[in-house]
Amino acid sequence: MATYKQIVEGLQLLATCDPGGAETHNVDAEHDIIYAGPDISEVSDAVAARLEAIGWHRTDADRWGIYT
Repeated sequence: MATYKQIVEGLQLLATCDPGGAETHNVDAEHDIIYAGPDISEVSDAVAARLEAIGWHRTDADRWGIYT
C-alpha cells in the first residue's frame, strides 16, 4: 500500500512533466489504484526512475499508477 508521502511525491513529480503543472487535473482512481500524469512519453527518464523507486508503475493506459 502506498503512503501519503509516496502519493504526494509522485503527484508533484508528475506535475513537473505536465505543461499545466499542478493546475492540471490529470488524476483518476479506481478502488485500489490511483492513475496520474501525462502520457508516459512525456515523463523524463530521471522522473520515471524516481517514480519507480517510490512505488509508482507504468500502467496499460500509458500513465503512471500506484496501488492504495
